[in-house]
Amino acid sequence: MPGIWPHEMLNGLGKGVVRGRVERKKAFLFWQEIQQLPVRLVDIPVDEKLLEMALEHHLALYDASYLSLAILRGLPVATGDGKLQQAVERVGLETILP
Repeated sequence: MPGIWPHEMLNGLGKGVVRGRVERKKAFLFWQEIQQLPVRLVDIPVDEKLLEMALEHHLALYDASYLSLAILRGLPVATGDGKLQQAVERVGLETILP
C-alpha cells in the first residue's frame, strides 16, 4: 500500500466517530487490529509524474498514489471511489469493489 494508507485508515475511523457511525472505543480497537494486518507500505514518489497522473485521471493526489502503485505492480485496486475505479479501468487494471 502507498505510505498514505495508514493516514487514510485512521482518518476514516475518526470521521466514523464524528459522524456517529462508529463508537469511539471500537474505533481505537479497530485501529489496533488494522496495525496487525500484514500490509507492506511502499513509498510512492511525490513528483511531477504523480501530479500529471492525478490531473490526467481527475484524481486527488493521494488516489493517484494508489493508481501509480497498482500500475507499477500490475495489481488490482480495492476502492469504492468512482473516479479511482474509472481511472483503474482506463489503464486496464481490475477494480475490487466493496
